[in-house]
Amino acid sequence: RTSCRRAPRTGRRPSPPPPPRRAAAASLTKEPVLICPAQFGTEADYAELVAALEARGHPVGVAPLVFTDWLQILKSIPTPEYWRADLSPDQALPFYYKAIEAGAAALRNEYPGRKVQLLAHSIGGWVSRAYL
Repeated sequence: RTSCRRAPRTGRRPSPPPPPRRAAAASLTKEPVLICPAQFGTEADYAELVAALEARGHPVGVAPLVFTDWLQILKSIPTPEYWRADLSPDQALPFYYKAIEAGAAALRNEYPGRKVQLLAHSIGGWVSRAYL
């Protein structure tokens, strides 16, 4: 009979892999891309995608959201619109709109004259569509 023994716990988590290397600015000749993350998503969650797009010549930014930004949605719960199921993204997600604006502005400033493309994941697609 074989036994399935677990390795002894050391109390430490394994170190995460190092982030992918960023492309050199001179190689970023295509249209800039702003990634609009999924709910609770942050820049670190998209490091591999950023590296892949940059390797293909796209300057890339991620809408500057932090995990706790999503707590701002709680303010919409006591509203009549929430309870009527008539809550608009403008009411519930202004923090996400501000993050899209900030991310797009940073890319426009760094790459003037280029059109910023939005690439969205999950709720980021719904929010960015409402934003447009």
